[in-house]
Amino acid sequence: MPVRSQPAPTDKGGLEVATDKLRSFANVMTTSAVNVDGIKAATPRFEGWNLVPAAGIPLIGLLYVNRLNTISDVWADCAGILREVLEVDGELLVTVADNYRAAEEKSTAASNAINL
Repeated sequence: MPVRSQPAPTDKGGLEVATDKLRSFANVMTTSAVNVDGIKAATPRFEGWNLVPAAGIPLIGLLYVNRLNTISDVWADCAGILREVLEVDGELLVTVADNYRAAEEKSTAASNAINL
């Protein structure tokens, strides 16, 4: 049987820990979005007809420049989509964490008012 790890002891309640983890994951997603955008910006492209002397590419190699540029363009488009998804979903996770925390606070306050 697999051994289940026990959560680290903490002074926070269960839901507060869960919302902190959601916020932490949202921060990782936002950081990843920034990194993906940086990689997208650094995607290489070959420009110009005078690549032969500059890059040492034989004339036959120029036939493949268009292929390489197409692959670079597809990668840049995919990286843009990935960045947008990470950014938007990261913001949604922060909103979810805020909603859970607000609901917990209000339900605790209502429960305390009933018990008094």
